[in-house]
Amino acid sequence: MLSALPLGIFVTAAPLAAAITFTDQALAAGVGMVSEANGAAFGDYDGDGRPDLLVTRLGRGEGPLLFHNQGDGTFADQSALLTNAAGPALGGAWVDVDADGDLDLYLIRFRDPHLFFRNEGGHFTRIEKPAELADHQASTSAAFGDFDGDGEVDLFATHRAAQANQFYRHLYGEGFADQSELFSALRSGQDSFSATPFDSDGDGDLYL
Repeated sequence: MLSALPLGIFVTAAPLAAAITFTDQALAAGVGMVSEANGAAFGDYDGDGRPDLLVTRLGRGEGPLLFHNQGDGTFADQSALLTNAAGPALGGAWVDVDADGDLDLYLIRFRDPHLFFRNEGGHFTRIEKPAELADHQASTSAAFGDFDGDGEVDLFATHRAAQANQFYRHLYGEGFADQSELFSALRSGQDSFSATPFDSDGDGDLYL
C-alpha cells in the first residue's frame, strides 16, 4: 500500500519480518551431554575454517569436553586431546599466545591453578604457566587482547570473593608481568564475573 506524503514523496508499507525461532539441536549435533556445564567457547583449533567447541564443567571429576566440528552440523568428541585436564573449570579461552598461527587453550579454574595448553598441529600439550601467572586468587574469567598495542597478547583476569582483578602485560621475550598496581583502575570492581575487550571509538585501542 502506497501513502502520499507532501512534496510527492511516497512510502511503501513493508510486511513485518517473520518471527525468528530457535529449536534445540544439541542432541542431534552430538553435544547434548548430561553434565554440570558451566562455560563454552568456540574456536577453530585445527584451522579447517570451522568453529570447534569447548565445554567446561563444574561437576566433581568432570573435566572439559572438546568437540570437533564435522562440517555437517554435527560434532565429534575429541576430549581425549586434552590430556592432563581433569577436574572442574569455570571457563576457557582460545588464544594464540605464542603467535604461531594456531589457537592455544587457557582454562580458568576457581581457586585452583589455571591450565595452559599449547596447540601443536591440532594436538594439545599442557605447558607450565609462567610464574608470573601463579597468583590465580579467585578467578572467574580471562580476557586476552593486545591492550597496550605492542603486538603481544595481554591478559585481564576477573575475580570474586573480595579479590581484585588482575592485569598482565605480555612482554616480548620475557613472558607475562603482573602490572595490576600500575593500572589500578582495572583492579576495582571486585566480584567481577567476566570482561569483554572492545574498541568503542574505533581508534584501534582496546577497552574493557
